[in-house]
Amino acid sequence: MTAAATIPLNGFQRTMLLWEEIHPYIAVHAVRLRGHCDGDALRDAIAAARRELGVGSICVAPDGRSMAIAPPAETAALSVSECDGADAALTAAIDEEMNRPFGAGRHDPLRWRVLQRRDDSFWLLLAYHHVVADARGIERLMARIVARCVGAAPVEASRAAVSRPPPVERTASAPAAFVRAMGLYFRMRYAHKMPDEREMDDRTVTARRSLAAPETARLIAACKSGGVGVNDACLAALTAALAEQTPDRRVSRHRRELVLASVLSTRAAERCGAGAASQSAWDVRLADMLVRVRHPDAGMSSILRTIAAQTQQAKRRRSATPVSVMHGFFVRNIWPIFGIPNHRRSYRKLLPISGGVSSVRVAEAGFGAAADSVLAYVRACPPGPAMPLVLAPTLMRGRVELTLVFRPATMPMLRGEALLDSVVAALSRP
Repeated sequence: MTAAATIPLNGFQRTMLLWEEIHPYIAVHAVRLRGHCDGDALRDAIAAARRELGVGSICVAPDGRSMAIAPPAETAALSVSECDGADAALTAAIDEEMNRPFGAGRHDPLRWRVLQRRDDSFWLLLAYHHVVADARGIERLMARIVARCVGAAPVEASRAAVSRPPPVERTASAPAAFVRAMGLYFRMRYAHKMPDEREMDDRTVTARRSLAAPETARLIAACKSGGVGVNDACLAALTAALAEQTPDRRVSRHRRELVLASVLSTRAAERCGAGAASQSAWDVRLADMLVRVRHPDAGMSSILRTIAAQTQQAKRRRSATPVSVMHGFFVRNIWPIFGIPNHRRSYRKLLPISGGVSSVRVAEAGFGAAADSVLAYVRACPPGPAMPLVLAPTLMRGRVELTLVFRPATMPMLRGEALLDSVVAALSRP
């Protein structure tokens, strides 16, 4: 790509821009690699991968319907620092990146950072403006950079974003979206509302845990024998953990249910490298669904059956407009009529979702010949104003990595840590 180009934004991306009016909508991926970081070689690898994928700086149009993409720079900015190897350094870096907004107007949508550990390994962090890419595309970008960095055979390239035709977006008409949204709001009157401190801001914090290899193997085997997905199991574990932390819900006359969200990729089944040439790394192809758990105190097995049934039903209705796109229509067109502000408390009042799971799995096979150099992969996903917390699982080298991003306005740090411990405990006894 030699000149700036303009691509349209789909409904999910336009909804992301609405959320970003409240708080930076930034995601972080981190890959841990063997050896000592060669800063110059890594900068060259990042710059080369970006040239191949064809994205430099971006500028969102004032109407929020398109995005101008300029050619990438010849060099990449990279921050390198030392750390003692403890998880606290990585968690602190993720927190900082997720709460630091990108500049207004034209800006680079990617920020790179290295944490060099003392055990001859290092973390490569990428904080990205979520409106420009989804997790699957970022995984492919990371795979290409890692391959170049370690001198392995390059992972198959993806076409540049500007070379693709505009995606065919399946959206409902305005009247249909209005009817579906009203039905959704009506059903949500039974959903439990998570606490929300009015005086606190929208800052997010992060907690991280790992599921050991034996527990991960048992979890995968149990899911396979039960015909359910690992992502469904993570959503069920989060539901069970939230049920433990919300005893006030049990004495409510109406709001005893828990409603959670699952964010799904609409790309074809693929991993970081396989099939990458047919789809752009620079695109957002996401949908979301809500699961309604009427009896969240029934135990992990019952919750998992409920969630799996709703997931299968949602997969059969792939033509339905995603909840976030439908809700974005309401925020843009209906809320102003009634004077409802685009604020976190408005979302919490009208759409009381207790939490969600970002359903993406990373596999070492996607890194091709460079897989032996990859020790771990961590994702952190922004919750947005409609959710107080979101869990991001990844599967790498036989271990499940879990990252929980949440707002202290909903729960203090110790409660967030305890919630994630409960999720790990639930997944450890499938």
